[in-house]
Amino acid sequence: MNNKFENKLLLTIPEIMEYTGFGEKKVRQLLNNPKSTYTIRNGNKLYAHKELLEDFLKKCAKFQLTI
Repeated sequence: MNNKFENKLLLTIPEIMEYTGFGEKKVRQLLNNPKSTYTIRNGNKLYAHKELLEDFLKKCAKFQLTI
């Protein structure tokens, strides 16, 4: 992955978009999912815990789940 995100624990929406290649609508959809274990809310700001997001994406790829 990108070294820019190597030392970051939490990612913002624009960072998630750059990190994953997903569009803003898909990122917001993932973060607003009530079953999401990687979403961190701080007021009205949304962040993703990078390691938990990576685990989720790996699981989706391994089992060919639709995101």
